[in-house]
Amino acid sequence: MRFSTKARYGLRIVMRLAEECAKPGAENKPIPLWLLAEKERISKKYVEHIATQLERAGILKGFRGPAGGYCLAKPPSRITAREVIEAVEIVRANVCTQKLSDCPLYPSLKKCKARQFWIGLEKAIRDYTENATIESLLNGKMGGKKR
Repeated sequence: MRFSTKARYGLRIVMRLAEECAKPGAENKPIPLWLLAEKERISKKYVEHIATQLERAGILKGFRGPAGGYCLAKPPSRITAREVIEAVEIVRANVCTQKLSDCPLYPSLKKCKARQFWIGLEKAIRDYTENATIESLLNGKMGGKKR
């Protein structure tokens, strides 16, 4: 399973914002785009593109002007990896999209034997990314429960 660069960068940007906003005196202060780009070693233009998508999804809140930038729109404990990934890329199902009755490979089978594997894999990925909050990732608790 491979996620796009945009999904990986999106997760890094959200995690960086959570870390920066947790620093003493930085609570609720927007983090400038250039700082995110510099800290994550991603081009400013690409950070801006991803941040815009994350803002549209309600994950980030953007502020304009000289003191502008981005901050999280909700606590890190309420943002899941799945939300971030789905905000920046089209998630393709890992299951066969063919209707069982129309399957050109196995027309005589009532059920494709491989189909259950793909359904199980899709569910495992969905569950894992839904349970992995930004807070749990920052604390090193991969797949921690959503609160």
